[in-house]
Amino acid sequence: MSGSGVAVRLGGRGVWAGLSAVVLAGSLVVLWGSAGSAQSGSVLVSVGDASVAEGGVGERLLAFTVSLSASPTHEVRVTASAVPGASGTASRDAGAGRDYVGFTGRRLVFAAGATGAGLSQTVAVRVLGDHVVEPDETFILRVNNLVTADSRVGFAGGHARKTEATGTIVNDDSADDTGVVVSVADVSVAEGDSGTVEMEFAVSLSASPSHEVRLKASALRGRTGAAAASRGPGRDFGRFLGKVLVFEAGAAGDALTQAVTVEVVGDTRAEPDETVLLRVNNLDTADQRVRFAGGIAARPRPPAPSATTTAQNNNKTPPPPAAHRQAAQRRRRRQAAQRRRRRRSRLWPPSRSSPSKSTAPQPP
Repeated sequence: MSGSGVAVRLGGRGVWAGLSAVVLAGSLVVLWGSAGSAQSGSVLVSVGDASVAEGGVGERLLAFTVSLSASPTHEVRVTASAVPGASGTASRDAGAGRDYVGFTGRRLVFAAGATGAGLSQTVAVRVLGDHVVEPDETFILRVNNLVTADSRVGFAGGHARKTEATGTIVNDDSADDTGVVVSVADVSVAEGDSGTVEMEFAVSLSASPSHEVRLKASALRGRTGAAAASRGPGRDFGRFLGKVLVFEAGAAGDALTQAVTVEVVGDTRAEPDETVLLRVNNLDTADQRVRFAGGIAARPRPPAPSATTTAQNNNKTPPPPAAHRQAAQRRRRRQAAQRRRRRRSRLWPPSRSSPSKSTAPQPP
């Protein structure tokens, strides 16, 4: 006896099994074929390979197409997952979170009786750009978890439980392509004895951008060491956050450089030279060639190029840092000794009403 599309109950659930034959041998029933297997006149679930150029800034979308080969009689549900590839070469395997944004279990639903455009759905994977010269990288889009009452539906490629496609991230960087580099240079200025002195940083692009470039600059307390760091915003310099810099598309010559001014507060204290950090980050542009100096790409929350300004002390030369530390240690020891003396005086105060020696007459 042979048949096709026979409902078989397994483990208490009705499962459609595409059967090529049923052989009765006494009480033994042997079934060839399994749920989701391809057969004559079946509806195949397939997904095609896809590729996209990596880019240098932000994200790009790599689009896969998941399709049915014919109209299903019942609703068809599957899930898609972007997972690491299996190329066998570490340098060619794209890393989730580094080269693309992975995910699992994204649901796709094809309606019963779907035709034409309804037989295809797009699954987009976010690819992260960089400026690293590297081989093309790959990952896998896996389609599985088929659920349908249409016994004809199965996966393409002869696999009973899944179908897969390869996504290729095509390297578009070259060792000869320097791109457009964002940089900022260190500066220094004498602080003065009063008022404020303006100190200018130069934020520059190394070449003309093809699209508008937006950046943000922030003046922060220096962190080059305790002795050299500034005493803090408001006392030594005017702090600010997120000042917007805009370079127009096609800018050239002087338009490739913008000045960022930090106000330095003068004083008459004898102190070491102090530092302020100018940080430039939050790169926003459609020009894929733009990157920060040092090869830093504009990924989410990237480290950023920075420059240090030195407020040079113009007062009496301060003692060396070692002398400062020794004086502070002596001061702490004196303060500790004073605290101990005060505690002792509270615990054992001198008695003001201590009884005097007895003046009673002594017996003869």
